[in-house]
Amino acid sequence: MRWLLACLLAGVVIAVGDGFARRSSRAELPGAAAATPGGRPEYELRGAGSCAAAACHNGNGPKGSKGSEYTTWVIHDPHARAVEVLYGKRSLQIEKKRKHSPEVDENHPERDPLCLNCHVRPGIEPYLTQTHKLPRGAAFSYEDGVSCEACHGAAGGWLTDHYTAEWRGKSAAQKEAEGMCNTKDLRLRAELCVRCHVGRGDIDVNHDLIAAGHPRLAFEFGAFLANMPKHWSEETDKAGRRDFEARAWAIGQAVSAKAALKLLAHRADVKNKRPWPEFAEYDCFACHHDLKAQNWRRERKERKELPGTLPWGSWYFPMLPDALGGEAPKELMDELSSLREAMQLFGPDQQDVMARAQSVSAKLRPWPEKLARQEHDRAALDKALKRIAADDRRVSEASWDGAAQLYLAIAAHDSARDDLDREKRDPVLKTRIQALGKQLSFPPLAPGQHYDSPAEDGPKRVQEALKRIQQALQK
Repeated sequence: MRWLLACLLAGVVIAVGDGFARRSSRAELPGAAAATPGGRPEYELRGAGSCAAAACHNGNGPKGSKGSEYTTWVIHDPHARAVEVLYGKRSLQIEKKRKHSPEVDENHPERDPLCLNCHVRPGIEPYLTQTHKLPRGAAFSYEDGVSCEACHGAAGGWLTDHYTAEWRGKSAAQKEAEGMCNTKDLRLRAELCVRCHVGRGDIDVNHDLIAAGHPRLAFEFGAFLANMPKHWSEETDKAGRRDFEARAWAIGQAVSAKAALKLLAHRADVKNKRPWPEFAEYDCFACHHDLKAQNWRRERKERKELPGTLPWGSWYFPMLPDALGGEAPKELMDELSSLREAMQLFGPDQQDVMARAQSVSAKLRPWPEKLARQEHDRAALDKALKRIAADDRRVSEASWDGAAQLYLAIAAHDSARDDLDREKRDPVLKTRIQALGKQLSFPPLAPGQHYDSPAEDGPKRVQEALKRIQQALQK
């Protein structure tokens, strides 16, 4: 169902982080020390080729089948082509505009540390800046794009053991100590993704880069996970947690919001000498819209901001109270509201914003772990879905961002209900949820082309679709 917005949401950089991967001296990455700051040893990168034997993960079986994980990744997963896209016309144009180069041919995004820091792995930028060499080691090659070890961790400590019975008997903590990331943990999985798909200090798709043509980063973990070509068993993923879709949605909201706050704190830190205010923090369509009476910007019936104020936090925060169970801590939400007011001032104070963002991020820190342990039965999902669809906070009228996040939340909870009880699947409700998604799609410009901003009468259409969903839920 959530594929309806996939073309909009999946337009971001196709890359994921390597939050638990260890750097490798053999792979020519930045100088490997004896241990990480946490006291854990660093391990060597072995490269995607180390997984490519037919007897290992390249069995050439059906997509997602056991023993064909590498096959699925290299054929179906966009992460495998993360470097390849840097050779394309669009990437060349982005590089030209960003560097103000007179000729497109003079640009090489496939060698640019800023690009490779996400299109290969975080941490590659300082290496390239220092050495001016691309990492082509005996095992690891940057041309693999975002490959196995970007998510699963550098394999030097476990490559020769991970298929043994002894290894399977180890705990997740023991495996992590050997360099393998526990991707079965949804919190850790989301934290891997947000490093590139939301950003961090050294991975920042700011307004300058977006203005040059780079897709905006609008990440929603549940939707990305649902649409990702899976090289693992989805049934195994959901075993013991049939509420998987709703749980992934809630965890993703909290993890993404925390990452966005940390990025904001970095952007606001005067020591980093970044452009300020950073326009990528604000609702794009507050500025980029048709100048007509009926549009998202002018239809805010409960708008409290002064005219001309740029709305902040329109993507990562509108559904956060619902993600935290509908009863988010008052102190946390009050601080978030104060941060929003600070960001919507004309010329927000950087030091004040940095301190506020750090404080809210700290208060969010325990929530992803709490949400990972939270279980939902059918009754709980019914209640949550009705609460979200009621939209008492008028999220759907505030902005296209808010309406899109509302749609994704509704779709995730409905999918979780189906997984819990297929016999109670409601085809009428599902059709109406799909209709809401269609109302959020950008209008056609020509065959195969679309506007890059929402329809001018979008708020009215979304409200009509949402009312039909609410009616279906009351039956």
